Amino acid sequence: MDEMKDMAKDNMANGTENKTGEEAVEVARTAPAEVHHVFSPSRLQRYSVCPGAFRMEDGIAEEAGEAAQEGTRLHEAVAKADVRGLDGEQAEAVTSCIEFLSTLVDGDESAVVHTEQPVEIRNAEGEILTTGTCDAVVVHGDGRLQIVDWKFGRNPVEEVSRNLQLAAYAAGALQKYGGDSCECHVFQPRIKGHSFYTFSRLWAIIENIGRVIARCNETRMVLNPSDQCQYCKGRGRCPAFQAQFTAVARREPVLPEDPDKLAELYEKSKLVEKFCKDIKSAVEKRIEETGSCGKYVFKTRPGNRVIGDISAAYGAIRELVGETEFLRLCKVSVPGVIDLVAGRLAKQAEVDGNAMTMKDAKAKAETLLSQYIQRDLPTHTIAEAKA
Repeated sequence: MDEMKDMAKDNMANGTENKTGEEAVEVARTAPAEVHHVFSPSRLQRYSVCPGAFRMEDGIAEEAGEAAQEGTRLHEAVAKADVRGLDGEQAEAVTSCIEFLSTLVDGDESAVVHTEQPVEIRNAEGEILTTGTCDAVVVHGDGRLQIVDWKFGRNPVEEVSRNLQLAAYAAGALQKYGGDSCECHVFQPRIKGHSFYTFSRLWAIIENIGRVIARCNETRMVLNPSDQCQYCKGRGRCPAFQAQFTAVARREPVLPEDPDKLAELYEKSKLVEKFCKDIKSAVEKRIEETGSCGKYVFKTRPGNRVIGDISAAYGAIRELVGETEFLRLCKVSVPGVIDLVAGRLAKQAEVDGNAMTMKDAKAKAETLLSQYIQRDLPTHTIAEAKA
């Protein structure tokens, strides 16, 4: 673990993821065209809520969007402890993950950290129910097991105690490494989110996974639109989802005044919001490929004007504009400056023969710059009130 943190430090110095009704439908099966296991742990939560999603997604190839591609890149950066090529905010998120992983090891020299660790979940007959890849598994010398799942999105995910993906990972790790329990963590560096739970009932988890798979394979298909629709590849052809979409689209233009009805309408609107974005993406893709989509084409506008070389620009006007006036107009990336200063501090400490972790270097950089860093006005996002 120390070697992993040292690698990250060196690389930093060198640059810088409710029921609204059910519907039964009969559909034909097609061969899936996907890389992951058809019942991969990441899909089990969705299939447990809506078994019909399994067939709705059947045969639809995986298409990684920008968010998914970035997530893959950041997962790899954590596994390799390499932040080179990342921007300041991405590097900060990756470094937070590495530092969190070190807290789980917590000086245990017997602990072994396995990153990107594949696991299999088998039933009592030895049949493979599903396979998956754990972002990190910590195996302690005393037999303790810990799993971490990195989530780089900005929306909170299901608490670990109710998260079937993490339960499946725990089952796979227990079957692979042995033991009576497995402590699972979900860490979301961008929103400072962290939840954990210790799973101990191995066969209860496996039986639950088996029940989810069995419901997916039943002849009568049950569709249950929920917040899981936003992750489902098959929502574009799902009649239950389309009914929700139509219900929102056909509403009267006057919004309800009753707060409960307005909140209910907001819940339904969230289901279709991502689908609307998918429609736009599909149109953009078609225009990119063929030049048009129906009556739509791309209209090109000049990009925003930027100054690429701030120093050279100031040199051209320094006789007319004071340095303080000019700098007041320049925008600075706070995470980028913190990372830059922390990398220099860590490198200087190494030259002086002193050990300084990236965490300590960043803390010192924060202290040096604390009086100059201010916050903009607070932003507001809609979230469920906690009981």
